[in-house]
Amino acid sequence: MEILQAGSRPSRTGPEDSFSGRVRIDPVIMAPDPSRVRALTVTFEPSLL
Repeated sequence: MEILQAGSRPSRTGPEDSFSGRVRIDPVIMAPDPSRVRALTVTFEPSLL
């Protein structure tokens, strides 16, 4: 198990084909191969629709 400080991994922008607005994706858990386990935090930016 690798323990990293919160915010030490870069955020990325959510794909436009999966979200209708701007979102930020932050990794929480990224298990090493061959595991496929991962957890992400998705933050939605406010929008004026």
